[in-house]
Amino acid sequence: MMDTLHNSAPETPYTRIPGVFDQKRNCQIYYGHIIAAGVTLVLILIVTIMSAVTINDVKNTTKEMKVVIEEIRQILPMITDSYKQAQAVKQIMCQDANFTKFYPKYAMEVCQ
Repeated sequence: MMDTLHNSAPETPYTRIPGVFDQKRNCQIYYGHIIAAGVTLVLILIVTIMSAVTINDVKNTTKEMKVVIEEIRQILPMITDSYKQAQAVKQIMCQDANFTKFYPKYAMEVCQ
């Protein structure tokens, strides 16, 4: 008489030892292990590719920022010179009688 709780495979002396399975179960566990390892490797590959793309984007952004900083360093002296010239022009305009007489609204805004 066959026990319905166990597999239909014939009993061996090792069948009742925990962790010892019949041949079909061993194959299922083996192929499940192989599939799990393959999926894990594919996921690691995807994460590695995404990391490489992100690192490349950061590298490109860093290069562009270096260019922008260098251009700002070149432009900054020109900006300070332009500001000084604008302040000088403002003083001259505010002291000019024609400007304050013919453009009183602008003179109030500029010369405050």
